[in-house]
Amino acid sequence: MEVKEESKASFSTDPIIPHLKVVLRTLKDSILPVRLEYSTRMPIRIETYVMRYGRIHFYLAPRVQD
Repeated sequence: MEVKEESKASFSTDPIIPHLKVVLRTLKDSILPVRLEYSTRMPIRIETYVMRYGRIHFYLAPRVQD
């Protein structure tokens, strides 16, 4: 794990987790390690490489609170 600066954010994973599970299960034999990147007030970026196909990126926006 590499940390460049302290950050804090809330995310609602309900909308993306079911879709992400389907994709990752389907490609499980071809997927290389998954990389997660996030920062305060920025979307989470989930990246993985799929052998012979390229990269897949998922983005999840942070929960907005007033």
